[in-house]
Amino acid sequence: MTTQLPSSGSISFEQIRNFYKASSGSVNLDELHKGESYVPNPASYNGSSYQTTLASNANSNVGTSGAIAFDDFHGGMKLVAPTCSAINPGSGTDYATLNGDWTRTGSSQRPWVGQKNSGDLWYNSGWAINYTQNSSIGLTYDTQLFYLVNQAYEAGSSGTFSRIQMNKTGQYRVNAAVSGGNSPHGVLTISGAGVISGAISSSQINHGAGYYEFDIVFEASKNIDITTSGYGYNAFALIITTNCNAPADYTSSYNGANNYMLTTYKN
Repeated sequence: MTTQLPSSGSISFEQIRNFYKASSGSVNLDELHKGESYVPNPASYNGSSYQTTLASNANSNVGTSGAIAFDDFHGGMKLVAPTCSAINPGSGTDYATLNGDWTRTGSSQRPWVGQKNSGDLWYNSGWAINYTQNSSIGLTYDTQLFYLVNQAYEAGSSGTFSRIQMNKTGQYRVNAAVSGGNSPHGVLTISGAGVISGAISSSQINHGAGYYEFDIVFEASKNIDITTSGYGYNAFALIITTNCNAPADYTSSYNGANNYMLTTYKN
């Protein structure tokens, strides 16, 4: 796991410098004001007002000017720009491998196409990562990191299994919803070595209840396993974004164009 600044107790200038800059080279204490060269001001990365509470309170004790004390940097956060990778999960007894990287059970009149591209219709089931923006998908910033939709309108039971990795350690926002013309709910599980905190175990996602919000800390370069099940005759949507792009819903006012995340981990 990557280094964090202490949340209390003794803290040194060397620790602060190494966290925000590098393990070598000089830095002037005045450069460590919030909003200067190294210490991010969360207000500068909140264009749509959709930050998590953790992100919006980043570096709250560090002033934008004036005197600075080492203790102001307890639990300090830095700015990173994460990306997502699709990892081949292999095959299992209950799954058929699709497109090399993803598995799914059940059938659907809106077919599973694997990774969505410009040739796919908006209602095709599949996944997209890292700002895959195509008008035919009907998405803008929903695919900031990871987007999954499985439209099981013809299947009495359906599910997906996905394995991904993030390249930065920190807090991410996960939104999940079940929609359609029928009542069955869905079930979501997020686990694996890449989940530091906030794991989801068989959480019920009710039909027609809007997006359920989860804030999860993922560890870089470790497997994150995502399983959806149930929701027969309905559709399941799951979206993963950063903590600086963390809306409760995805409407026309949502603008997740920046790829920023505020994190307590050095990375």
